[in-house]
Amino acid sequence: MLFNHLLPFSIYLLLNCLIGDVESIYIREPEPNDSDDDRSVLGKGVFGITHRMKSRHDGHVYAVKVVDLKHAKGINLKSLKDEASLLADLTHANIVRYFTSFSSKRERYFNLVMELVIGGTLEEVFLPPAPRASLAEWKKIASQLTAALVYMHSRRVLHRDLKPDNILLTPHPRRDVKIADLGNACVLRATGGRNARGGGAVVYSSYEKAHGIPIGGEDDMWAVGCILGELATHTKLDSPLYETTLSDVEARRRQLIASCSGWDGAVGRLVGVLLTPRGSSQPSSLTSQAFQAALTTSLSTVIKLLVCDVI
Repeated sequence: MLFNHLLPFSIYLLLNCLIGDVESIYIREPEPNDSDDDRSVLGKGVFGITHRMKSRHDGHVYAVKVVDLKHAKGINLKSLKDEASLLADLTHANIVRYFTSFSSKRERYFNLVMELVIGGTLEEVFLPPAPRASLAEWKKIASQLTAALVYMHSRRVLHRDLKPDNILLTPHPRRDVKIADLGNACVLRATGGRNARGGGAVVYSSYEKAHGIPIGGEDDMWAVGCILGELATHTKLDSPLYETTLSDVEARRRQLIASCSGWDGAVGRLVGVLLTPRGSSQPSSLTSQAFQAALTTSLSTVIKLLVCDVI
């Protein structure tokens, strides 16, 4: 132990990353007054468990996503490092902040150290059985989500897995939005604006993604439209809006927009802006710059309407 104290922390960190366990650097930090056996667990996903952990170095508490590469089928160290690289390149008030990442136990585990957000998920706070969001709360969530998307897309990053339990909230009363879990995110090629495919929850998938059509930022727009529609109607979508044809998409889209309009007319119009099917007829020759400019214009219109107090 004396030897550890004599080592510069950077060298101590490196040695522990190579051969040690994550808990040689971060200590599990349970919620106060929590009697559950897994008191430090913030969430469990397909590829890893996120813990509330305190750094032995600075004493701060973080969210640490620990992925066991031995049991995480379909994922590898490179894809996790890619996620860390994406996170490191994004700095926005409404996106979970990334601090560092490292491997441990001879690269069996990969650990992502991120900002701790403890206000719950959008699903936990505002969807059944939780109380419905107020119009003012809906407005704030819509504004912050679209602002974060404008920022991500301006850097050619697609999230591809936006859903209520991937959107975190800071504690009451602020309840600011924090987009999380970029495990399915990707960067668009500079040569084209619609080159990504697949990934993400089926319920929030756009028609294009579901049918293997190359996607761009409109896929994230579609997911946000679904989420805001759920919040407005206080109902969880149990199936995707698309069926087999674009006419089916339009029928279900109109139904959701009408339900939103029943709560507030402007809410329905804003959800309609986001839920706009592009289909295979979308020109594939659009440059990345032109496509992203059009996308940003659409989202900026939504934000402008919100900020100008239309609703």
